[in-house]
Amino acid sequence: MKLKFKNYSVEDFASEKSFINYCLKSNDEDVNFWNEWMINNPDRTKDINQAKNIVVKFSLGLLEPELSTERNRFVEKLDVISSDPAAKKVVTMSPFWSYVGRVAAVLVVAVGLGLTIKLAISDQKYDVLTTTSKTIKKNPVGQKSIIYLSDGTKVVLNAESSMEFDEDFGNVTREVMLTGEAFFEVAKDANKPFIIKAGEVTTTVLGTSFNVNAYPEMNGVQVAVMTGKVAVENTSITGNSVSLKPTEMVTYDAKTGAMTASAFLPEEIISWKDGIIYFKNADEKFVFAKLEKWYGVKIETKNNSPRSWDITAEYDNLSLGNVLKSLSYAANFEYTIDKKKVILKY
Repeated sequence: MKLKFKNYSVEDFASEKSFINYCLKSNDEDVNFWNEWMINNPDRTKDINQAKNIVVKFSLGLLEPELSTERNRFVEKLDVISSDPAAKKVVTMSPFWSYVGRVAAVLVVAVGLGLTIKLAISDQKYDVLTTTSKTIKKNPVGQKSIIYLSDGTKVVLNAESSMEFDEDFGNVTREVMLTGEAFFEVAKDANKPFIIKAGEVTTTVLGTSFNVNAYPEMNGVQVAVMTGKVAVENTSITGNSVSLKPTEMVTYDAKTGAMTASAFLPEEIISWKDGIIYFKNADEKFVFAKLEKWYGVKIETKNNSPRSWDITAEYDNLSLGNVLKSLSYAANFEYTIDKKKVILKY
């Protein structure tokens, strides 16, 4: 199998399913194979990097049912192109785009990757290319997604969150703007620091993994580091910055401008990215707000709880019904679920 790739071109690599799995880290066997292959073929490093950039540039993580919708749209557009001579002409005008469709097709049908493809076809009727200078990924309540940036950085974007970056991201600078919450696994590049702007807080790294929580209800920003080192700065006050190491976090208070550093428990701060809801000494308001955001529902209470909540619990990829069933035992309430509405009575 290794000899098979000896004479591969950049486009061949970019449309090879196992190589795509390697780029997106979706299959450990493929990741190990291609790591070994590159060690044994250092002369192909330039081609490999170019192919990898193609894969990550034309992939954007989505969850079902958005994946199914985008896959169907993509197939429909392929049908239009195949039956429209004029459309064929548009696609074949550039040698580069002659194989992008092939790369996209592999990405779309790859099982479990959850990808949607942005094709740079000049005909506006296909509506698959962002024509502005900014790219914005936005999640509604009840949905999380994975975004692979062109530099190899992986971003897990939480529900009711958005991230904005330039279309030429990575060419000169690596900078994004965040509203809400995201977990970053930043690809290392000593010459281009990765910068996240969230309100009045700027976080700068070279290559590490960390969580940024900048939901409006936070009235500030929280940055928690898992690996590497991170510099966090309050841009409204000169010299107000903090350097963080693993298991350290800083909380910025928008009202006072104070930045408070402390240790944190990973399961409490970043378990959300793995589908785990974690509560520690949480009150009723906090629990319901999190469930509404997590599942995309509205919770209506018919009366007040007879006692204060103090919930510590962990729910690993459970349905809303199962979570409410567990909470109902602890807080003694009854509930009904009607589509996107939950009615609760003590």
